[in-house]
Amino acid sequence: MKPLGTKVLVKMKPLKKEQTAGTLVIELEKSSGSYSDVTEGTVTAIGNDVDNGMISVGDKIFYETHGGFKVNIDGEEIVIVDIKNILVVV
Repeated sequence: MKPLGTKVLVKMKPLKKEQTAGTLVIELEKSSGSYSDVTEGTVTAIGNDVDNGMISVGDKIFYETHGGFKVNIDGEEIVIVDIKNILVVV
């Protein structure tokens, strides 16, 4: 499956309140609403209009939870996300 344009396919992983990635620690406040609005995932495919220098297959990202479209492929939940909804590449 290959996304079109500026879309990427992401294998999602629920974000814990405190998530560590190497030396990066991200603490999100539930009271601000941002905790439930961010999801972690791994990029599995990129569209033809995505700059390969910006994001690559295998990159771990944090993206806006409501900024994607969920699909189920062979029992695995995948999210189609536009690069404008990606907040951080770890």
